[in-house]
This record gives sequence, structure tokens and C-alpha cells, in this order.
Amino acid sequence: MPTKLVVTWGTFDGELHPGHLHLLKSCTRYGDVVAFVANDATVRENKHREPIFTQDIRKANLLRTGLVKEVLLGSTDPEKNKQMTLDLRPDIYIFTEDQTSEWNMDLERRLKKQGTKVVWLKRHKPELYSTTKLYFSK
Repeated sequence: MPTKLVVTWGTFDGELHPGHLHLLKSCTRYGDVVAFVANDATVRENKHREPIFTQDIRKANLLRTGLVKEVLLGSTDPEKNKQMTLDLRPDIYIFTEDQTSEWNMDLERRLKKQGTKVVWLKRHKPELYSTTKLYFSK
């Protein structure tokens, strides 16, 4: 039986912390993982700050974990990001409970329409492990 394709999106900024690793390990339980990384311009726009690490460093950090098959860089165009995700035709797409923007809700609707199973995961100890808390709440 072929391995299922699992896709997720994130910023994955800063040192990969237990929250990031929990998400990635959870994804691997479903199949081979392709992770999209938000590009630097998108981090600036959505998080209103500079990324801690560049998009290239964040991609390399994810690959070094051995938990992802491939890391793709997101576009600055939100619609193109949705289309890139849909074009992969993942068997499973994984969101975390904090990914509730309208962009994500539209992506969820479109993924389900094409037959992708959508899984929502609880974040792992978000009171301890979030890039914002670790780097910006002091």
C-alpha cells in the first residue's frame, strides 16, 4: 500500500521547539510529510515582525529533523499558496487549533471538496512552546 501524502503549513521560526516537533511527529503518523514554510515577506506581513531566521534557514532546519520528506517555500500571494497546496493533492492535511484564519478555513473547504482528509491537532503545551512566547514575551 502506498504511503499517504501529508501536508502542513507553518512559519517554523526560531529554534525548532517541542511544539514544532510535536506537530511534525504527529504528521509522520499519517504518512510522508511535506511542509510549507511561510516566506520572509509573509512573516513580516502576518506577524508584524522580522523573522528570527531567514526562510532558507527555516527550510534547512525542518529538513534536518528527518521528519519531513520535502519542504516547500510559500509565495507572497495567498491565493497561489492555496493553489500550490491543492495541486499537491494531499491525502491528509494537518492544521493546528490556532490556524483559524479565513485563509485557513477556505483552504479547509477546498481541500475537503477535492477529497483530502483534514485533521485538526491540539498544540503541544502552547503556554510553554510558542515562538512568540519564547522570543518576544520577555
